[in-house]
Amino acid sequence: MLAKNSVLLQSDLFAGLDQATVEQFTATAEVRTFAADEKIIAEGQQASFVYCVMNGFVRLSKSESAGREADI
Repeated sequence: MLAKNSVLLQSDLFAGLDQATVEQFTATAEVRTFAADEKIIAEGQQASFVYCVMNGFVRLSKSESAGREADI
């Protein structure tokens, strides 16, 4: 599915990568949709994926010592 998205494949994200690397990336990539306000990953959690936002917005926040979240 990702391989059919020529806009993403032509982005600077893939600049400088050889064709074999790009093909490996696209073969293992997943397109996912998240609900509004759904947490994708929490601060301090080890990432398992690289996320590319293709549509919409992502809120980045940092937890303060008092437990509140502040937008970055």
